[in-house]
Amino acid sequence: MVPAAVIALAAVVMAYAVSWWFLSLAVAALVVGAGLAHDRWQGLGHALVDDHLVARSGSLDRRREALRTPSVIGWNLRATWFQRRVGLTDLVATTAGGRQQVEVIDLDEVTATALAGAATPGLLEPFLDR
Repeated sequence: MVPAAVIALAAVVMAYAVSWWFLSLAVAALVVGAGLAHDRWQGLGHALVDDHLVARSGSLDRRREALRTPSVIGWNLRATWFQRRVGLTDLVATTAGGRQQVEVIDLDEVTATALAGAATPGLLEPFLDR
């Protein structure tokens, strides 16, 4: 929604300075941004099936990745400024082969640590503050 909000703000400024019809551009930017955000949310998905971590993401271009959990050599928890404000984080499984990482996006922190702990028991526990 940030790019849509920037476009909408610029359109509102242009509506004030040039012509009122720029307001329609602001409304259109917010509607399209909300639609894409909703589609991205519907495209999220992750699962731990047998010994595979499956991650799904994307909006217009959906992507599904699967990684055998014995191949995971580490975990990273990443969060942007906006994600921290709403309590979300990205869980990144690090591996030595392929693309060297599989990212499960937009999880709450408790779910992310539980998923990592279930996928690789004992790997994450020394780093958790219980």
